[in-house]
Amino acid sequence: KPTDKGSKKGYLWAVSAPKLGLVFFVYEDGSRSEQVILNVFSDYKGTIQSDAYAPYRKLESDAYPDIMRIACLQHVKRDFIDCGKEDKDAQEVVDILNRFYREDKKHKVGVNGWTVEDHLAYRQSYAPDILQDLLEKLEEISSRKDLLPKSTLAQAVGYALNEYNAICDIFKRGDTALDNNYIERIQRYISLSRRNS
Repeated sequence: KPTDKGSKKGYLWAVSAPKLGLVFFVYEDGSRSEQVILNVFSDYKGTIQSDAYAPYRKLESDAYPDIMRIACLQHVKRDFIDCGKEDKDAQEVVDILNRFYREDKKHKVGVNGWTVEDHLAYRQSYAPDILQDLLEKLEEISSRKDLLPKSTLAQAVGYALNEYNAICDIFKRGDTALDNNYIERIQRYISLSRRNS
């Protein structure tokens, strides 16, 4: 935002309810303080989908018993894509994650009478095997003696393992997306608008 000394970096928090077509923006003097977003969800009851940014992870604590935080598969996948196609282990994880998308898009809630309950039952039928394959692959890579702790692959595996329970929680509901690309697209639009203004 402009000031008498030029410009200042600020953060805009975005929260969406895709099923309702609603987006809520929070701006508190450009603050990225965790308290901004924690205040937004202080009385919330329901599911939140996010990346593993620390303030979002706090929503998993006992202080927020009515919130279930689920992971964003695209954030998990992106880290492995960043390893490059020549990294066979990373590519194998990407392939496993893509299996979730292939299965999930076979049906869509609201199309041909497909209900949220149908989708939950379907997810619970296809997801366990893929989740197990994912965990086994992550643990296999993590246990390798030649894996450099600060390598891109090690960072990707660490992130995915930290998010594993939140990944599993995606498949406890039939009405959520596999990722939060909906809000990511909206935020990109804001970035483009800012650049073009």
